[in-house]
Amino acid sequence: MNDRSYLFLLSILILFFIISFSPVMAAELAAVESERSVNTTMITETGMPELAPVNPDFLDYIVHQGERGYLMSSDHHFVPGVVPSPVDFSHTTGMQIGSSGGDIRLFSTYQPSYDLRDHDKVSPVKDQGDEGNCWAFGTYASLESFFLPREAWDFSENNMKNIIYAEFDVGEGGNRDMSTAYLARWSGPVLEVDDPYVAGSTFIIEGLPPVKRVQDVLFLPRRANKLDNENIKWALTEYGVVQISMWWVRDGWNSDRNAYYQDQTTRVNHAVAIVGWDDTYARSNFNKNPPGDGAFIVKNSWGTDWGDEGFFYLSYYDTSIKDFAVFTGEDTGSYDRVYQYDPMGWVRSIGYTGSDTAWFANVFTAESDETLTAVGFYTPVVNSSYQINVYTTPDDGPRQIGGVVSTQTGTIPSPGYHTIDIPAASLNAGETFSVVVRLETPGHNSPIPIECPIQGYSSKATANPGEGYISSTDSTWTDLTDEVENASVCLKAYTTVSTSPQADFSANITSGSAPLTVAFSDASIGTPTAWYWDFGDGGESRVRNPVHTYTQAGAYAVNLTVTNSRGEDSEVKSSFISVSEDCTNIVVLPLESELNVGDIGEYSIMISSLNEGLGSFEFDVNLTEPGIATITSVNITEGMGNTSAVPAESVNCWSHTHIQPGTENLTVISLTVQGLTRGTTNLTITNAELWPRYETIVLPAVIQVGEGTRIPVANFTANRTLGSTPLAVAFTDLSTGNPTSWSWQFGDGTNSTERDPIHPYTLPGTYTVQLRVENSAGGSTIIWEDYITVLPQASDMIIGAGSLNVATGMTGAIPVSITNVTGAEEIMCSVTVNPVYANFTGVAINASVAGGTNLTYQINNQTGTLNVTLSRTDGNYTAGTEPVQILDITLQAKHLFGESQIGFGEAMWIRNDVEIPFGRMEAGILDIHLRCDFNQNNRIDIGDVAKVAWMAAGLVDEDLEADFNNNGEVDSADAARIAYYYVGKIGGL
Repeated sequence: MNDRSYLFLLSILILFFIISFSPVMAAELAAVESERSVNTTMITETGMPELAPVNPDFLDYIVHQGERGYLMSSDHHFVPGVVPSPVDFSHTTGMQIGSSGGDIRLFSTYQPSYDLRDHDKVSPVKDQGDEGNCWAFGTYASLESFFLPREAWDFSENNMKNIIYAEFDVGEGGNRDMSTAYLARWSGPVLEVDDPYVAGSTFIIEGLPPVKRVQDVLFLPRRANKLDNENIKWALTEYGVVQISMWWVRDGWNSDRNAYYQDQTTRVNHAVAIVGWDDTYARSNFNKNPPGDGAFIVKNSWGTDWGDEGFFYLSYYDTSIKDFAVFTGEDTGSYDRVYQYDPMGWVRSIGYTGSDTAWFANVFTAESDETLTAVGFYTPVVNSSYQINVYTTPDDGPRQIGGVVSTQTGTIPSPGYHTIDIPAASLNAGETFSVVVRLETPGHNSPIPIECPIQGYSSKATANPGEGYISSTDSTWTDLTDEVENASVCLKAYTTVSTSPQADFSANITSGSAPLTVAFSDASIGTPTAWYWDFGDGGESRVRNPVHTYTQAGAYAVNLTVTNSRGEDSEVKSSFISVSEDCTNIVVLPLESELNVGDIGEYSIMISSLNEGLGSFEFDVNLTEPGIATITSVNITEGMGNTSAVPAESVNCWSHTHIQPGTENLTVISLTVQGLTRGTTNLTITNAELWPRYETIVLPAVIQVGEGTRIPVANFTANRTLGSTPLAVAFTDLSTGNPTSWSWQFGDGTNSTERDPIHPYTLPGTYTVQLRVENSAGGSTIIWEDYITVLPQASDMIIGAGSLNVATGMTGAIPVSITNVTGAEEIMCSVTVNPVYANFTGVAINASVAGGTNLTYQINNQTGTLNVTLSRTDGNYTAGTEPVQILDITLQAKHLFGESQIGFGEAMWIRNDVEIPFGRMEAGILDIHLRCDFNQNNRIDIGDVAKVAWMAAGLVDEDLEADFNNNGEVDSADAARIAYYYVGKIGGL
């Protein structure tokens, strides 16, 4: 060592000693570092209402919904059943419920595995059949679990899906927002026994009362990474089953292990229910090894003969898991009435630019003397704080100058729908009242949940001026319909009545001969919320206005019991229904029937018990629901008479007859009815006059009109039409008209009779595909010429060459290469990295393809995603078996050392406007080490300080990891900096 080097090292050691006792010097250095790291913030104008962006997944669904078709799994066919919500929930990624309140347990307190089945908190597995109703089954899997093991319920998915499909535009498929809207407005849950599940049915049973109330639904935040499962584990242990959405594709299913994993998309098409977890479930159980062990235990709705008696394992690392929901319930006695304008629920969000706080309100009119006791609304983030004000007779928009009559404040830990109890406010019948909410949603500038029309989803939404209001300050209010046409605020008011109910009822008929059909009408006062009927013959009902048929003669007592939040009351009417065998019945046969649109059904009118014979008759034959069907012909079969003109919905019939006394059953008319549109109608008799005069009872026929059987129209699509051999193509039948058989010809000499076959093409070439479909009405054929193009060999995309080693805080470059690409006009890929470890900083075109290439890319470092597109303006990209480097991707490591996978999302190249997926994609590993940890012990110690000093003195080779001031060399300033860091005088290198 020469003298100069010795003196330099000595000065460094003296400096190290000084700074150990010099807080002033350290503070000055820290101040300089702080000044360097200040970010400029753009100031935006506040106070302007602005709709939140629509969920990208929903937009993707709208674009691709015609391609969704059927998906096959194992030996079953299943229909995708999730329609993404328009509400974007990506802003919740990584949020922790209770993070500021401390009511969520730490991850380390959860056991490695947990299964709700061991705690009797999982209801039986059901089968959704050949219709996309998984979202309804997932909803009730959660709600039924919430009540277990104390109460076992079986709720009706049929009622939920039929009502939702009649209101929304989707036709088939749903999501947690739709089921929340149905439940929060008190349409359900109703019992399965009252409306049993029938796949494909559309008939709605009206008037079924909910047996429970859903007042709170938790929407758990999205996961920040594949091991961010604390919210899910907390919900499972605190409430029960958690509904989720995922992407189902056959390639992800391992039927031998009942395990599922895919990493190709973040889209969703299926809803299931998590019932537990296993942190140690081996990655080797899946078709493709995920990055780590661990899986959720999941309940499906494909019956007990699928999977492990209806259950399966879903890898923590599946990239599509999202839309978590926990449905809770309570008894129906808490509230008696709900005031609301948002039957379709949360569809969009609105707020004010630059502010995470907004006011919203609804104005209602009280239907009776009652008490307002609770308010319900949605929140979009964790720890939303609210202030609720209630006004009566508002005179300034939703406000009343005289002041509030009830107020409440608080914080809601979880996103979702919530009911908040408030101090009671008395309401008078006919009085207007308003509910006003101030909501602060930290970090999210669209606090106000609204219902509004969206084409393809909620186009039937309507609203009236004077119902909903929004404001940025509570000083100036705007009618919501002035900002968004037909929009309503998602804000409900719950009330209780002042008195217990008083039961009473009536009936359309109280006497007649068997079989006697009676329509009962509830006439109770006091706002009952539940009804129980005992008809006296062993029959019962919970419908408010039931219809019951007595089949035996006798006198029957009828008992009605009604309840509300204040109590219950019963009314018993002895011998209320008298059924004899002496009345004359006019019966329309068959009593129940089904017609398809366009079909014609045959009916007859029979008169029974003609003890004194029949000299003449006259009556009107009517269809009760206009437009559902029409009477197309009428033929009088007894006597001589005539009818009014047909086709018609009402026909007058008369005839003179000479029927002898004692005739039991006489068919007097035959007629035909044609179905016009889907629905239900009665074919009945009115204004009946018989001679001699009889006491008559009319038994109408119920006609249900369905869509009908039509000649099917063949159509299909495929998941890919161009690719390299061997090319597996999944064909999806898109035929309309309900075909019952399929005949495929794939163009390579093979065929199939499956509905949605998967066919492997093994030789290069161009293939024509033909599909013929048939049903009982006929058949049709579609031929796609040169539909499938098979290229010789699969193309590859390769990231890096093994491991990329980067120091904390420093940047590194990832090379991206391709092979076996011919004539590509465009190349697109999505690259991912764990955002906990690194951020993407840029993309550069490699010199090998620089000429004529346009490069565009988008970086989202919140999710760790980079989307890149290369397009050629002077030719195309071509690569043989030797890799051709096309890109250099740069990233900056964060101050957390460890190992993370650099992965691919979707990657493809385009030729002649055809997208060709890369057949093989190899990812690299990002290995982050602590900067300047030269002795590799995961910390900066005196040895590392000394080594930088030796570098600065020129005694050892330089390592630019130690070039903290970025001047291209390691000098004394760098040596001083690491010394400051070692003794804790500055926070980072």
